[in-house]
Amino acid sequence: IVTELQDEMKKRIKIYPILAQSRISYNEAHDLLEEFKSKLVEAQDRLNELKSKLDKIVAQFKKAKSDMKESKTAAQQIAPIQDENNNTLPLLEVLNQLSDDLDTIEEEYEECQQKVNDCVSNPQVVKRYEEGKEVILTLQKKLDAISEQKQNYSERMSKILDPWELKLAEIISGLNERFQMYMEEMGCGG
Repeated sequence: IVTELQDEMKKRIKIYPILAQSRISYNEAHDLLEEFKSKLVEAQDRLNELKSKLDKIVAQFKKAKSDMKESKTAAQQIAPIQDENNNTLPLLEVLNQLSDDLDTIEEEYEECQQKVNDCVSNPQVVKRYEEGKEVILTLQKKLDAISEQKQNYSERMSKILDPWELKLAEIISGLNERFQMYMEEMGCGG
């Protein structure tokens, strides 16, 4: 824009001698020159404004790029797509199936957000969740009680069986010794 105005101004300056011969006065030519200078200043101001906007956009882009790198690093720590041997994990396949289109991603996000909001605002869903939670707690308590009973029964059985098993092992050992002696007396190997 500035270059075009400068070129136009140079053409007009070359025209001044011609204008002098024509019916335009010096004051009119001077006024035209001032008008072009004013337009040149306006164009330079507009150019500076555009340069300033460009600088802001470049700064925003650099910040967004930096933020994206930080987010990528954080995401890879939370949900890696490769294991320590650089083998691809199943998460990469899932991510590759997702759309790269921003509009599609925003639609899917809004859809998921709506489902979450529906779950929270729907009293039936909340009620079913609370009931399920209570059932789980009740079953957990029953399981804990059964585990405790099993432990108690195991301890009681050990108290009962340990002395009995020890006495039984002594009796069997004694019977084996007597049977062996009896068989030796009869002249049989045994």
